[in-house]
Amino acid sequence: MSTEPVRIVGGLTQIVTAVIALLIGFDIVSWTPEQTGLVLGVWAAISAFALVVFVRSKVTPVQGP
Repeated sequence: MSTEPVRIVGGLTQIVTAVIALLIGFDIVSWTPEQTGLVLGVWAAISAFALVVFVRSKVTPVQGP
């Protein structure tokens, strides 16, 4: 397992965001600017939550100095 879970989850988040942009750019989906903003906003919230949940389970807390 990778020792950098944030990099993995962050990379996946960027890939999904890029795919959404690609779908819009090639007019595969016909969303209004408001719908695009809504989808990207919801995706940002979901991916941020998933990042916290996934990474927290991979990190071992240590006592500070």
